[in-house]
Amino acid sequence: MRLCACKIMLAAILPVTVTGGCAGSRFGSDLPAPTRPQALRATEGAHLCLPQDRAFSIAVPQVTRKAGFDGQADADATCSGQGSARATAEVIGSGEATALFQLGHAFANELERQVDLEIAVRYRCVFEASSSPESGAGGAQIGLRLYARESRGPLLRELVLVQYGSEAGPAQRQAADEVRFTLTLAPGAAVDVFLAGQVRIEIREGRSARGSLELSQVELEATTRPAPAVSWDGDGCPQT
Repeated sequence: MRLCACKIMLAAILPVTVTGGCAGSRFGSDLPAPTRPQALRATEGAHLCLPQDRAFSIAVPQVTRKAGFDGQADADATCSGQGSARATAEVIGSGEATALFQLGHAFANELERQVDLEIAVRYRCVFEASSSPESGAGGAQIGLRLYARESRGPLLRELVLVQYGSEAGPAQRQAADEVRFTLTLAPGAAVDVFLAGQVRIEIREGRSARGSLELSQVELEATTRPAPAVSWDGDGCPQT
């Protein structure tokens, strides 16, 4: 099924519980370094399937740890260009720990006209979150988002795929998911399309919490289609 721009299909979507812990956070929306986008040189029918055709160009793990007084904090993150990623964090007593990964690919329109880029992202996801004691402030926050960002520019898409807090109770969940959307790229425009997963724990009152998030079988398909022709000025802006 092909979808037009701004329409999104979520298949077998993960059951999630929205909590106040990270509801407004755009974690992982900024990449730590400029990407090297893959050139798009065909207006129609150019098709790329990652990681089968080539490895993901964006595969970034990041961790931070800060143990509190008489506390322990640990975090670990891994990310593979072959389509897998994992983040784990645990705090005992008091402290903070964050594990983050970013996995995706960069594209650039090197044609002299605008082009539609149809994106399909598929993956399997497993996450776990728990706190002890279960009631009280502070715990494990699990999040997964999909971003499409103009290279060194604004966000074009932001989709919340998983958002869970252990204060809602311990949870172990797994599912397969698919997301489809279309981006229209002007001549010379570049875009980064990537998943960002985070496990964050903040404990300040003698409690403990742990969480993990794992992605596997991550695939990204990108297909070009003709977009309506427009005129562009010297600054790369559409002329009305």
